[in-house]
Amino acid sequence: TLTYDIHVDGHAKTGDVRLFFFHYDCYVGDRLLISVRNGQAGFFTDEELAGSHGVLWEAEDDDPDPDARLDPA
Repeated sequence: TLTYDIHVDGHAKTGDVRLFFFHYDCYVGDRLLISVRNGQAGFFTDEELAGSHGVLWEAEDDDPDPDARLDPA
């Protein structure tokens, strides 16, 4: 069973778009599985989503942190 401890840190409105800022921890039993910090999400219209370019990220341009902790699943 996954358990999420989610906290909304703030919210904002820009034009007609509402954004919120959050962080969370996810546990399997008592074991911390993943932590997310400085998360951002928004509520968008169907038209805005259809006209977006999706997530603007290229794996080839990203250098993972060599010191990042990797835990077995």
